[in-house]
Amino acid sequence: MFVTAALAVALLAQEPTAVDTGEPEGFPAEALRRNIRSGSVTLRCRVIHDGSAQHCEVIEESPAGMGFGEAALRAAAQFRFRSERGGPGSGAVVTIPLRFEAPEAPEAPEAGAR
Repeated sequence: MFVTAALAVALLAQEPTAVDTGEPEGFPAEALRRNIRSGSVTLRCRVIHDGSAQHCEVIEESPAGMGFGEAALRAAAQFRFRSERGGPGSGAVVTIPLRFEAPEAPEAPEAGAR
């Protein structure tokens, strides 16, 4: 898919790092309809006992209203974290910046090409 996650993690005692970000369900259809080729979102989530991100909220979205926030929240369900010490990083609050890039359109064949 078309999202990169530069996972800037923070705060509490265990400072988790990203293990697997998975892929969101897709580039927002509204953005594609409006020919918007990229967007960004920053999420804030709490890491729970199994390393998953819960209680996520969109704290920044650009451009707003194009579906990037919703796509990022769907992706967050797939995130897993572990602490630097190898545990799941339970209780940590993480800030997750995501950048979405539209898929490249297939090139049209040249006229007369076979």
